[in-house]
Amino acid sequence: MSTARSLLTGGRVLTMDPALGELPSADILVEDGLITAVEPRIDASGVDERIDAQGCLVLPGFIDTHRHMWQAALRGSGADQTLDQYFATVLHTLAPRLTADDLHLGNLLSALGALDAGVTTVQDISNIAKPTEEHTDALLDALTESGLRSVFAYGHGTAQDARRIRTRRLHAEDGLVTMALNAESGSDETIRRGWGLARELDVPTALHVRGGSPVSRLRRLGVLRPGAVFIHGTGMDAGELRLIHDSGGALSVAPAIEMTMGHGLPPFAEAAAAGLRPSLSVDVEVAAPSDMFTQLRAAFQIGRFAALQGHAGPDAPLLTAREVLEFATLGGAEALGMADRIGSLAPGKQADVIVLRTDRPGVAPVHDATAAVVSSMDRADVDTVLVAGRIAKRQGKLVYAGLPRLLARAQDLCDRLAAADATASAADQHTFLDGRERDPQLLAEGLRGAFRNAVDEPGVHGGGGAHRRLGGLHPARRELHPAAARIVLGRRARDIAGGHQALDDIAGPTGGQQQRVRELGRLEAVGGADPSQGGEHSVLGLGQPQLLQFGTCRDVEGRHQ
Repeated sequence: MSTARSLLTGGRVLTMDPALGELPSADILVEDGLITAVEPRIDASGVDERIDAQGCLVLPGFIDTHRHMWQAALRGSGADQTLDQYFATVLHTLAPRLTADDLHLGNLLSALGALDAGVTTVQDISNIAKPTEEHTDALLDALTESGLRSVFAYGHGTAQDARRIRTRRLHAEDGLVTMALNAESGSDETIRRGWGLARELDVPTALHVRGGSPVSRLRRLGVLRPGAVFIHGTGMDAGELRLIHDSGGALSVAPAIEMTMGHGLPPFAEAAAAGLRPSLSVDVEVAAPSDMFTQLRAAFQIGRFAALQGHAGPDAPLLTAREVLEFATLGGAEALGMADRIGSLAPGKQADVIVLRTDRPGVAPVHDATAAVVSSMDRADVDTVLVAGRIAKRQGKLVYAGLPRLLARAQDLCDRLAAADATASAADQHTFLDGRERDPQLLAEGLRGAFRNAVDEPGVHGGGGAHRRLGGLHPARRELHPAAARIVLGRRARDIAGGHQALDDIAGPTGGQQQRVRELGRLEAVGGADPSQGGEHSVLGLGQPQLLQFGTCRDVEGRHQ
């Protein structure tokens, strides 16, 4: 079997490798998907493909460690939304309307958008309900079809389905698509079950954390293990960030979304003090662009602003352009446990390579190559993209024959959702299930984020099939009525369907202060198992409907801690 050989010639190479550094002019030889040489003037004889990089910058592909890829099908629909409104509108009104075909569309759009922007690796935090194997397969098929290097962080489904994916589809550790588990918070039993499944499947975990002491809780429960990606990390004290570092975990920061939706100030200085090199992520394409240039600039600007204005402590160092570029390359590779394969350009590494043009008037002249990437460039400057040696973008154009049909499918979905007027119907819901007018004064600000995932299809709950009762429980399907969910998510309410139960000590989104919520509908069976599901479906701490995403709930009828 012959060896496929490609040669990139004459580029200014930012290897991101500490030993190789920046090379003013060098060639890169790629053989069977691996980099075999990075040096000036490599012999081109016997090369199958020659890529002229004269006058261009050559870098390792960008790495995005946290993106909810299915949401590309809803791009731009949440630009003005706060975190509360995103939960209510995107996760609990629009998401249930999406078919398996829609999910395939979203993941494929996101993957191609990433490649177009020079992002060669994405961790897909798959926080969408998977009521059937068809839904899971549609998401995964899109990733494999795209040619993107990706980590499929399975969430919001059953343990049985997760085992199926691991054993039948994502069993290879060195494949282009690998597996992780989106093991979110919940009851103690939910957490133990989710992290236990990750250990059983021998896959890493990823979870959202914000405020409070979520990492200490994992340690107390005996589940904390190396390889976990902790997402956001805003509002957490130095001890929690240090525990991430000491446990062999990593931090993924989504600076653009964290500032626009209100997660809190991205903890760049705090992470550095804890010994962590963060990675960067897009998060949600309903409100952020899919490129890494946006994240580079947001991180650079926010990190320096926080230090200069004293928000990051008196001795906080100023972020540099070099450090931020490392976040998007080496930091991402380290976070995903792939530093031996990607994140830099060196012999033996996978050939995930991007070529950036420098001849546009908004970029030239290039005095400092790193600064040009961080401060001046965008997706229009991405000329060529390789993933494992395969060309995904050539001379500024994606290499994907089905793009026109894919874009037509995207427009069809947009038209269908517009016709359904889903967003307007959710925003205009002013009454309870029994027709009584909603009182907008009750639900405390601390509830924001607490009911992160309140709606679910039966049997796909990430906490073992547990369901809560908010007076609006559908008796036949054991799920929360969508109207009740809208009351909970970002809307203040009292007397939900007639239920009264005082709940004390609900942690706010910052985790430090305790909030009080009164006269909320009763919460039952939180963190318990749905008896109709049995052991095979006793799932994951993976999401819908988990009680808490970022906060901690105490003393809910003595059942949830």
